[in-house]
Amino acid sequence: MQELWKHRDHSKLALRSGVFFLFAAHLYRWTGSMFTHDSLMVYHIDDAFQISLGRVLIPVYLNLLRGRLTAPLLVAMFGSIFLLLSVLLCLRILRVRRKSAVILSAGLLTTFETLAFDNATFLPWFDIQMLSLLFASLSAYCLTAASFRFREPLALLCCMISLCLYQGYVEVLSVLILLSLLRDLLEGTQVRAVLRTGIVSVAVLLLAGLCYLAVILLIWRLTGIRPTGHYNSLGRMQNLIQYASPGLLWKTWRYPLLYLLRSEIAHRHISAGVYVVLALLTLAAIAVRAGKQKLSGGARILIGLILFVFLPLGSNLVYFLDNGIKHGAMTYSFAFYAVCAVMVFDLLPESASQSAFALCRRYAVPVLCGVLILNHVIFSNQLYLKKDLESQAALSFMTRVVDRMEQTEGYEIGQTRVAFLGQISDNPTALDRAGFHIVCQRSNARHAASPGCLLLRFLRVLF
Repeated sequence: MQELWKHRDHSKLALRSGVFFLFAAHLYRWTGSMFTHDSLMVYHIDDAFQISLGRVLIPVYLNLLRGRLTAPLLVAMFGSIFLLLSVLLCLRILRVRRKSAVILSAGLLTTFETLAFDNATFLPWFDIQMLSLLFASLSAYCLTAASFRFREPLALLCCMISLCLYQGYVEVLSVLILLSLLRDLLEGTQVRAVLRTGIVSVAVLLLAGLCYLAVILLIWRLTGIRPTGHYNSLGRMQNLIQYASPGLLWKTWRYPLLYLLRSEIAHRHISAGVYVVLALLTLAAIAVRAGKQKLSGGARILIGLILFVFLPLGSNLVYFLDNGIKHGAMTYSFAFYAVCAVMVFDLLPESASQSAFALCRRYAVPVLCGVLILNHVIFSNQLYLKKDLESQAALSFMTRVVDRMEQTEGYEIGQTRVAFLGQISDNPTALDRAGFHIVCQRSNARHAASPGCLLLRFLRVLF
């Protein structure tokens, strides 16, 4: 880990920037209860279900470290620590040098919309997912940036731990490896050395996946727990051979691009335009860099494959493995598309000239990435406001409902069977707050405090 702290000033800057952006985006969520949707599980009692999903280390983590009660500030503290350590590892892997690039990368990685979905809807698992991210980042660091012995076995172990906590962050591992290889090529590293690193990384990933599968099958057999066919679960991979097809591969490739163009965040049309401009500027910068470095034909071909084939597929592995299903909590790898632009422009040499690329590096890329960060912060706070108000309204409504039930003749608490017809939003007096439709473009935000699901979960708590 000594290599990680060679540039302590950059590390301190990354930590300070990360804390600032974390608070700006998520402090509202962490300073209140706002239990709703999946976050209603204040006390974790779903060990068997998590094991059936293949997330066998979640009960271990809860018992050994955080405890089973979902205390928002405690979850936020652990989750933030894991996330900030992951950011440091990512910056080391991508070898970001300039202070402006460090600040922008920290901002993009701590405000991306996936984190808002995790906090708004899946708060009990936020720190667990960030721990999975940390081990995925550590695995990528061992494969691409570390120089100590036995780094490959350690990378394999870290990848397995990440999968046993939450499978979605294996995509981050693959993206970090690809971006590190891209930087190596742009810096003039020999193609043979880059290919060797890539082949070793793929071998470690495949072996980690096989070892993970063997461990899960053994645990299922010993505990008698059966795998579930729930979406984004290991059980759904059993039919991978049946539904794998060129059509699914094509959908897997294009999904990240369409996702970013239909971004969830505030001012989404502006954000989509920002992603397009960043992509064009990045491709142009790579072309200029390749020309100045006089890269070989093999290096140029490999760069093209990474950018146009491997990166879209690697950032969306779960979509392919789960037969075209992608949960909002498994989209964090898409944050690295903007980080890729920062990394590429960080490679350009310092220049006092007024050339187009010098101006882009100094002004255009920071401004564009700053717009994305600001839009993420705005969206997160709007989503948390929506969650807060809907949670209060649902609690108030259910209090009135339960009060009327208790006043009904013949009703006995906990004994009389009760049936509910419809859901809260079906009530003609239900308030449709102006502006919420802006935050609800995707189901991840729309269901963050869905009245219907909220009603069902309140019933489970009450009865």
